[in-house]
Amino acid sequence: MSVNGFVFVDLETTGTKAAEHEILEIGFALYSADLVPVERFEMLAVTTGTSALIERVRNDPNFGVVTRMHTENGLFADLETELATLGHNVPEDLSRYESEVVDILARWGVDESTPLCGTSHSMDRAFLDRWMPKVDAMFSYRIIDASSFRGAGLILDGERTRARLDLVAEYSAPTHRVAEDIHHSANLLRVFHGMAPIRLSV
Repeated sequence: MSVNGFVFVDLETTGTKAAEHEILEIGFALYSADLVPVERFEMLAVTTGTSALIERVRNDPNFGVVTRMHTENGLFADLETELATLGHNVPEDLSRYESEVVDILARWGVDESTPLCGTSHSMDRAFLDRWMPKVDAMFSYRIIDASSFRGAGLILDGERTRARLDLVAEYSAPTHRVAEDIHHSANLLRVFHGMAPIRLSV
């Protein structure tokens, strides 16, 4: 069974280089063929090393942008709350999360013909390949990148594209949290294919 629709991914990380940085939050969403939300899930990627990782990022001036971003959007606080909630049951690595993601994606019908959707997500693919290779291997090598429509549109018809982006901004905006960023990507695809943007349901 293959997916009759779109599967989006977004990852929040400590940086842009998969070989050096780590995943903090994982999100996937299934949208129908007409880009209506069907199902989504988000996971805080906490491990036994997360507390030390956050402290290291906060104290390193090279991570100033990341620290401000994930402090303002509440991700660091949510990770620390999750660590406290789990207590002694914090996993050592991402393998448990990887297994959960694989099971859900398989239920959705993801197979080697399914392109992975998102925004500027060649980085996400690199992180999946590095940290969750079983998840990355489930998908086609093809991607559907919503930011490509935006980038091409600004070159081909800047005025019309800016009007479309203004419309999207009324309904969604990237926050560097996975649920909101995925939905923003879906809304970009909607407006560049003649559909009105929609709000993210809780």
